[in-house]
Amino acid sequence: MKKYISYLLGLTLGLNTSQALAYTDADVYRQVYKLINENYIKKADNQKLMIESLKALNTIDKNLTVADDSKRVSLYYKGKIIKSYLKPKAQNKEIDVYVDFMEKITQEAKNISKEVERKDFELADILLEQGVKNSLDGYSKYYPMMAEEKGKFRHPYLASMRGDILYVRMLSFNKYSLKNLKETIQNHSDNVGMILDLRGSEGGSLSEALKVADVFLDSGIIIVSQDKHGNNEFFEAKENGEYEEKPLVILVDENTASSAEVLAMSVQSQSRGKVVGTQTFGKGSRQQLYQLENNSELGITTGYFYSGEGVALNGLGVLPDVCTRGLNQVGNMDTYLESQKRKKCPKEDRAGQEFDIEIAEHIIKSEI
Repeated sequence: MKKYISYLLGLTLGLNTSQALAYTDADVYRQVYKLINENYIKKADNQKLMIESLKALNTIDKNLTVADDSKRVSLYYKGKIIKSYLKPKAQNKEIDVYVDFMEKITQEAKNISKEVERKDFELADILLEQGVKNSLDGYSKYYPMMAEEKGKFRHPYLASMRGDILYVRMLSFNKYSLKNLKETIQNHSDNVGMILDLRGSEGGSLSEALKVADVFLDSGIIIVSQDKHGNNEFFEAKENGEYEEKPLVILVDENTASSAEVLAMSVQSQSRGKVVGTQTFGKGSRQQLYQLENNSELGITTGYFYSGEGVALNGLGVLPDVCTRGLNQVGNMDTYLESQKRKKCPKEDRAGQEFDIEIAEHIIKSEI
């Protein structure tokens, strides 16, 4: 059955409704399989993607169950087997084999379940959202066409002066991050150093994080991205960053992830500033976003990040120069800092810990 991007969606997006695109679920499945097989950082497991997607039928109708063993995929309704099918072999590289299989199972499900039939327009979205989530690396995601953003609102940017030291907190990187930072630096040009608080930062836009890193660096490699074929892409800082000379300390913790880790790693690897806190999350993967025929989006991991020296970020995270795990005070700050060498520093949530800021302030004052 052909499906159409709705008249309402066309109006919402400002499109000429005569340009509405016709597509089938098979078209969308085929496009997703193709993108994953060509670009996903690891070898694609088409069989797993197929099975995990089909199991999402149970989220539409609790009476439906998709079960599989080493040879077959079986469809159950109210505990009774409806049909059993030989599943495609895992090593089969023909995408259409998996697409046809998904079409066959979903058509049978629509025949026996009114709930599935009623969800016909949304079916590909429902199946692929769960399938991608459960079969890939956990960071790759399928974003349904009409999905709504959910989550608690948090101020992504905060800046203030602590005496003569500039304190900046970034909980995420977006199109305003660079603008906000530059304005803060200009408005407080008399500061003697900066504390950049990335504790709890989940990252956000990589391109914006790279621009922020460029503010602190004077040329050199910010980060290296390597794809599944071993090809490297180098992201380099431009010369004469706006804040490349004054002391800089970056605060991190177990929830510092993704592009926030890229920023922290770049500053640390170039010895531009000190990193204080605990080991970071370790999400050193790069996601690429692709537009699909049904106007949904597929974000898949296409590369891993490395420092300019070849140190991996993914799974390891950034190890701080000064470890504050479990601490809220020390006897003598100078003695403690002298004892610090980059070594094991287990992850910990340090958000809001004043001691980390005090450590950062002491480091900056000692460098003035």
